[in-house]
Order: sequence, then C-alpha cells, then structure tokens
Amino acid sequence: MVMTKTNITITLPEQLISRIDEEVAKNGYSSREELVLFVLRYYFDKNGKITTPMI
Repeated sequence: MVMTKTNITITLPEQLISRIDEEVAKNGYSSREELVLFVLRYYFDKNGKITTPMI
C-alpha cells in the first residue's frame, strides 16, 4: 500500500477555534495544526475508517 499526503482545508466555527486555542495553550501543543492532526488520528484508523473511542 502506498501512502500519500493530501492537503485538506477544514472550516471551523470561531467558537471551536477559540476552544482549540485554549487547548493548545493549556496542553503544550506547538500549533492548532498539531492538535487537530492529533484528534483526527485518534478518530481515524490507518485504513481511513472512522473508529469509536474506547470509553
């Protein structure tokens, strides 16, 4: 399987952007992008399918 990098643009509401900024500052992420990628990787497995977090 060949993996390729694809750029996407996601539009988020201002309220969510503010919440992301709070989390970045509080938890030591280096950028919004780093936090968003962390969240996306958490919810998508290596095959690109949506996974349900174990609660």
